[in-house]
Amino acid sequence: MIAVWIGVAVAFLAAFLAMAVGPLLGRKPISGNCKGSLEQCDICGGDANRCEQTPK
Repeated sequence: MIAVWIGVAVAFLAAFLAMAVGPLLGRKPISGNCKGSLEQCDICGGDANRCEQTPK
């Protein structure tokens, strides 16, 4: 029974590390888009027209 719990813990740890591999390697984390709050948007700086012009 303890082997099952160890296996589950290893599986969760592996999944967590797989999702975090980008930030662990120095890349910036996943970010949202400009559609929600324009005043805090790093991409368009508050200009909604600029968000519409960015390539998708």
